[in-house]
Amino acid sequence: MRKQRIFITTNGCPARILDMRRLIKYFELNNFKIVTNPSKADKIIFLTCSFREFKENESFKYINSYNKFKGELIIAGCMPEIIPKKFREKFSGRFITTKNMIEIDNIFPNFKIKLSSVPDQNFLFNSFKSAIIKFLTELRFSKNYKTFFRKFVYYIKQHVSISDFFNLLYRKKPLAMMRISRGCLGNCTYCSIKKAIGKLESKPLIVCLNEYKNLIDKNHRKFVILADDVGAYGLDINSSFSELLEKFSIIDKNFKVEWHIQDINPVWLIKYQQELFNQIKNGKITKIFCPIQSGSKRILNLMKRSYNISVLVKCFSNLRTANPELKINSEFIIGFPSESWNDFVKTLNLIKLIKPGFVFLYPYHDLSQSDSHNFKNKISSKQIRKRLNYAINFLKQEKINWVCEEK
Repeated sequence: MRKQRIFITTNGCPARILDMRRLIKYFELNNFKIVTNPSKADKIIFLTCSFREFKENESFKYINSYNKFKGELIIAGCMPEIIPKKFREKFSGRFITTKNMIEIDNIFPNFKIKLSSVPDQNFLFNSFKSAIIKFLTELRFSKNYKTFFRKFVYYIKQHVSISDFFNLLYRKKPLAMMRISRGCLGNCTYCSIKKAIGKLESKPLIVCLNEYKNLIDKNHRKFVILADDVGAYGLDINSSFSELLEKFSIIDKNFKVEWHIQDINPVWLIKYQQELFNQIKNGKITKIFCPIQSGSKRILNLMKRSYNISVLVKCFSNLRTANPELKINSEFIIGFPSESWNDFVKTLNLIKLIKPGFVFLYPYHDLSQSDSHNFKNKISSKQIRKRLNYAINFLKQEKINWVCEEK
């Protein structure tokens, strides 16, 4: 009897890629054959991304493309929760959401292995071939090849690393992904992602420690520590991000390891500054991605990201004294409602002051599900494009690497 065949892919972030890897494992354990060509699949699962307008448009392109194949298309990922009305108007098939992935068991009720028994996966790609297929698929749907390749270089450097591509090619060990929690404590007014990912749900501390020890025992030494709200880890289970790092350090005390801290809100960067300083000084933390979003106190307050900019600048400076080679990257939103030219210039001045190694620029996207959708004094698309061009030229002058995915 022929095995059922399934094609699973995503255009999402590293967290969604890990979800994809978990689903692949789930179907393998239930005797499905994983195929790399959707035309040969009986089922197609596409994990969507919709955190910006260009990703929303891209996701619909994928959906339209995969709908043409004979296999049943099942949608997963964030889109069904972020733009529910538009999604249901354009797609009438079956779907699951990011915060309720276990509902996949309802679609496949005869499976003996349930998703709850499949652990988190630790690698974005399991082979050089799978990495290449992922990026060639994204290239097909990219509207701007120059931007795609800029993103490609950044992505490889930050999430996989160029050396990891060769490690995959020669069957060596890539970066291991340690996802420590799901969901978010924040209430950023521009964001609808929380509707898709749900409230904070930290992995039990013992599960994280066992997962980390297992990877150490398998000779993995480079890790990305990530979550939707990485610094909030443990606040729902009577633990903390600081305690987690401390206990990781006990497990790896006899080895030289490297950590990349992904998506840490400035609030947590400031709160856990001393613990981070210690781990940077001893050589463990080598990269930090900290999304700042704006250099204007007024705009940050409107965003409900009310951290003190001067304290954050001092924090960055302090962490770099622990290791001048520390790589700190960030992202900024351009054209948030009521952002004045003066607010915009404050963002550029902050970038110049903290000198990130890499900057993501995003034009404000007016999501209907976000609180900021109801804000007055929206900035015109023309003015946002003007500011983006100005910011890009500024970053070039400052010799700061950048990506603007909608340019």
